[in-house]
Amino acid sequence: GGDDGLPAVLEVFSNSEQCWFIALVVGSDEATVTVRFLSANGDRREKALHREDPTLADLGSHTEGSVLPPGILAVPSSSRPGQYSYLDSEDKRKYATRDLAWQAYLEKHLIDDDPDATAMEGSIGGSSPGASGG
Repeated sequence: GGDDGLPAVLEVFSNSEQCWFIALVVGSDEATVTVRFLSANGDRREKALHREDPTLADLGSHTEGSVLPPGILAVPSSSRPGQYSYLDSEDKRKYATRDLAWQAYLEKHLIDDDPDATAMEGSIGGSSPGASGG
């Protein structure tokens, strides 16, 4: 699609959890933005918000600028002295910026081929076998 200047990753405020989460932009039009994020206990959430909504913010506005996704390590960059790259210890992939690392992490956990995997509000949550560990 055309680049409308919207970043791939934003921060969203969850009213139910009363804190900010780093969220993946999954859709947008002139007026609204649809984001997905992982709640504190790992549930998938989706919100559609007005672009001017105060519960949307740029990455780093409310969450710590040093916060990295689980499994992502900051490593000294070989090509940019004094800078860091971000290594996915699981996939062994490197990302140039924290934003890209978050985008990749969220896409991996929030977007997959199973359309029923994203819980809609009101669905019954249950821990599936093998959900522990890691």
